[in-house]
Amino acid sequence: MVEYDPVSILNRGELLESASARIEETNYDNWNGGTYTYTLMLDIPVAVFATIEPKLPEIERSISSKLSIICRGLSNEYLDSVTITPLTSKSASVGLSATSEHRGKAPLD
Repeated sequence: MVEYDPVSILNRGELLESASARIEETNYDNWNGGTYTYTLMLDIPVAVFATIEPKLPEIERSISSKLSIICRGLSNEYLDSVTITPLTSKSASVGLSATSEHRGKAPLD
C-alpha cells in the first residue's frame, strides 16, 4: 500500500481537484446591515478522504486560511470555514433531486 503525505496532497492540489464543492450559508447576523457567513463544503472520494483523515482539521484550517485571504475584500460576507467529507453514493447522485416538487414527474414535465 502506498503511503501519502496529506499535506503534500493538498499542496499539489489533488484534494481540490478531486472534490465536489459547494458553498452554503451557515450563519446570518443582522449586524452592520446584515452579515453573511458561509462554509465551503468539499465532498471527496473515500480513498482520498481516508488518506487525509489523520490531518483533517489541519487541512480544513489551511484551506480556510487561504480562502480568507482571497475573500478579504468582500464586505459583510465571510467564508468562515471548510468542511471536508467523504463522497458517498448518495451524495454523488446526478439529476433531479427527490424533492416533493419533482416526485412523480417525468424529467421534462
